[in-house]
Formats: sequence, structure tokens, C-alpha cells
Amino acid sequence: MYTLHNMEDQASNVALNTTSKYAKLHTIAKILLLLFSTYITIALIEFAFKGILPSKEKKLQDYCAGFNGGKFLNSQNFAQLNAYYQPLDEVGHCDSEWRYTYHIDENGFRSNGKSTRDSTTLAIGDSFTFGFGVEDNQSFPALLNAYNAGLWANTFNNQLLSLKRNLEIVKPKVVIWSFYPPHVITMMPNDWSASCPGDFTYFKGNSFDSNLFRELTRRYFKPLSEKSYFVKYLLNKENITEIIVDNSGVKVTKNCYSTKEILLYDKNLVNNEYTNDPEVNKTFLTDLDGVYKKIQEYLVEASDLSKEYDAKFYFAIIPSRLSLTISEGKYKSPYKGSDIDTRLPVKNFIKLIVNAGFDENQIIDLTDSFLETDNWGDYYFVEDAHWNAKGHEFVAKTLKDKIGL
Repeated sequence: MYTLHNMEDQASNVALNTTSKYAKLHTIAKILLLLFSTYITIALIEFAFKGILPSKEKKLQDYCAGFNGGKFLNSQNFAQLNAYYQPLDEVGHCDSEWRYTYHIDENGFRSNGKSTRDSTTLAIGDSFTFGFGVEDNQSFPALLNAYNAGLWANTFNNQLLSLKRNLEIVKPKVVIWSFYPPHVITMMPNDWSASCPGDFTYFKGNSFDSNLFRELTRRYFKPLSEKSYFVKYLLNKENITEIIVDNSGVKVTKNCYSTKEILLYDKNLVNNEYTNDPEVNKTFLTDLDGVYKKIQEYLVEASDLSKEYDAKFYFAIIPSRLSLTISEGKYKSPYKGSDIDTRLPVKNFIKLIVNAGFDENQIIDLTDSFLETDNWGDYYFVEDAHWNAKGHEFVAKTLKDKIGL
């Protein structure tokens, strides 16, 4: 017999079903709304980065309109072949943080805007000595009224050739040779650059999970990384230059230049696997020792030249922005097991210089001078790693005080 109790149960079931139905619809609606919101957010981000990145390039093109990039590279190539610049050359140099023309005098030195004929000081070095990013009269050699034989994009071997040539031309009483420790790794054998610190291969093996992740990366993430402005931005922030998918796994490669410097400071390098590429871990220390031996040979030759030309040599060791940042405790090594000492390459250079026959008082480590200031970051360009005009002014004053010029 159909009772009132049955009717109440039926009504209750209908209500429960209705509530459950609405709950499911509400959940589906929330999921759809989340997906839609995510899609809109991604679309807006893509639109923003699509506008930002090309506009930066366009802005730079407009800013640097009229500058001859080919002439700039030709100037570099000439210096790398000859260890001096094309005499009486004028070369435009433009980037987002500077726009100027550098001038080369009749001897292949960078002009400083005034006569150096009475100068008895010769400055040797790389782009920091040259004054990469600043006007002729703003580099520290110009402020010291020294002959500027700095060679941008040239490392210690070419700097020695420059020294040998220019000692004969200038016959200086004082030589300032500036050393930038990160150039140690730029002297590594070319085959080492095939793999970098930070290069890792993921999803190794032939398990279902590894194959699945490899297939997802190959089909979806890799194409996305090549098309999405936002993903490109994220990869660039992490210094990731390429993603390779093959039978061995998914290999993520990093920018060598942006990841190599930290290795010079790692006291635990022997036990620290900064990549899972066995060849890199095996060869790096051997290559590093080989480079230091080469630099030792250059310094021994420089010691002989200092005696032959009766010139007093000073070695200015240039801190990188990364080394200063680490020294202030504002940087954490990305490599597990690292034991970081930013003075490690400096100690190596001091040992090499002293072993070559120079006195330790002829070595000027600029690191302390920078760290003693409250605003050393103001001495570097915002994006570029070189000193700006204010930095060169600071270095010129520091060297003048320490050397007594």
C-alpha cells in the first residue's frame, strides 16, 4: 500500500537527485570556467609578450639605425688576427644601453680624445680595458692618460701578442694588464662547448613513463617552446637554449656563457656533477688545468719582457658582477654540492703571477674596492656585464691611488 511515508521517501530521493545533479553541473561549470579563465589568461599573456618582445627589437632597430654592424664585426676580426685594430678606423657601436663611435689612432690603439704622446703608461687587456660600451674618453686608460691597447673579445693569448708589439712602440715605464677570470673558460677546447654545465638529460630508459614523457615533450612541449612567446621568455630566463628529444631521453641544453662562470668558484668541483653528461664531468678539470698552464707560460714571457724593456708591471684583476653578487650572499649556486669561493680564480691568478717572477704587491684585486662601496651595482650597465662610465671613473681612481700614477 502506497503510504505517506513512501511519498516522503520518493520526494526526498528526488530532492537528493536534483541536488546531486545541480552539484555535478556546478562542478562542471567551475571546471569550464577555470579552463576558460586559464585559456583567456594564457591568451592575454601571449598577446602581451607577442607585443613586448618584437617591440623591444623594433625599438633597438630604430635606436641603432645607421650603425654598420658589419664594420663592427670586421673590426673585431681584424683585432683577433693582428692583436691591434685597423689604424685610423672609426667604428659605430650600438646596443640598447649605448650608442657611440670608437676611434682608432695611427698605431692601432683606441683613441682617448687627447694626445698620449707624453704618456709612459700602457694598458693591456680585454673589453673592460678597451671600454666596451663607453665613449673614447670615458675608459679607465683614457682617464689615466694611458695608451689603450685593450682588445674586446680577445683573450690572454692575443693580449700577450698585443703586449709584445706595443712594448716596442710605446716603451712604457708602467704596464697595467687587466685580467678577467671568466676568460679562463673561454679558452677551453672547442669540443668542450658541445656540452655545458647545466646540461641534463631527463626521462632516460625505455619504461612506459619515460616513453610517455618523451612523446609528450616531442609532440607538445617542444613545438610550444618554439612558438609561444611566453614559453620562450621563461626558457630564456633559465638560459635554456635548446630542447632535444631522441632515444636517449629529453636533453635540455643551457647557454654555456651564462652558466660556466660559477664553476670557477666551486672548490668541490671534483665531486660535484653539474651535468649528467659524463664527458663534461670527465674532461672539464683536465681542460681547466691545461688553460692555467697556458696562462702561466704567457706570464713567464711577460716577466722576461718586463725586464727587457725595464717596465713596471701591474696586474688588475677584474671582478665580474656575478662574483660580487655571490660575495654579498645574493646568489645561490644552482649545482647541488657546490662549495663556492669567489676568490678561488683570484688565488689561482695570484699564484700564477707570483710563480712567473712578479711580486704580490704588483697585483691589484679590484674585488675589495668594489665591495667596499655601497653602490657597486651602479658601476655596471643594467643588462650588459661591462662597466659603464661611472665604473671606469671608479676603476681609474682606484688604480691611480694604488699604483701612484
